[in-house]
Formats: sequence, structure tokens, C-alpha cells
Amino acid sequence: MARLERQLSREDGDFLFGEASVADFAVAHCLWFLKGTPVTAPLVDDYPQVQAWLGRVLGFGHGAPAEMSAEEALEVARGSQPAALPDESFSDPNGFLPGQAVAIAATDYGVDAVQGELLFAGSEELILRREDPRAGTVHVHFPRLGFRIEAR
Repeated sequence: MARLERQLSREDGDFLFGEASVADFAVAHCLWFLKGTPVTAPLVDDYPQVQAWLGRVLGFGHGAPAEMSAEEALEVARGSQPAALPDESFSDPNGFLPGQAVAIAATDYGVDAVQGELLFAGSEELILRREDPRAGTVHVHFPRLGFRIEAR
């Protein structure tokens, strides 16, 4: 906590790296948890820069969530186009090729495979294109680590 206090004292701006970023939110949730009990709250409260920074980050709030039924969510999916593929080159050390029919599944839990067309294989992720009768064309993203890929 002392290191965070020093960083906040030295930084220009109100956030960890000057302007609000994902780094602020990644750290803030841990401190929010500490603030939740009288036993651990002093771990944050004893550091005025940290406490002020946490107030600024939490001040962003939780957004404005809106209830949505499953049918509404499926309608949004049907009416949407998948995002563009990453700018990174397709690279698979196992010889899989773009457009190849594959199945991807977790290696440790949830082992039900997802089948489709391999669109992208990068250093950290795999992207599969599949047609869903309810949602239309979807791109399913998988991390490389902890997932296996098989030809179909």
C-alpha cells in the first residue's frame, strides 16, 4: 500500500498513469474489497493518496445496466456483425490453417467442444466462426492456454 501511495504522490493526474485506465480498475476492486470490513478498511484508510484515488475510481460508478431478456439478447446478436479479426498474423505451430473445420475445448473443465471454422490463431487466442440457429454468425474467442484444438 505504501508503494501505491508513493506512486500516486508522484504521478501527474488523478490516476495510476495520469489518466484513468484499465490499470486503475484492476487495482481498485481489490481495495474496494478491503474497505468492506472494519478489520481491513484501515489498510486503505491509513493512506490518504490511496483513499482519494479509490474514491475517484469508484466515482465512475457501475454504469446504467438495463434488463434484457434472452430473446432480446439473441436479437441483438442476430443483428450484429462480428468484430474485425486481430491485426496479428495467423500463426499456428500445429499446422492448422485459416478456414479449417476444427473443434476447440477446454482441457480441464467444460470439455464440451465448440465446432466451427478456424478464423484466427495468434500467440494468445484462437477465434472460431460458427453459425448459430438462434444468434446467427458468431465469432467465439478462446485463450491458447488451457484449450485444445482438433481437426474435424
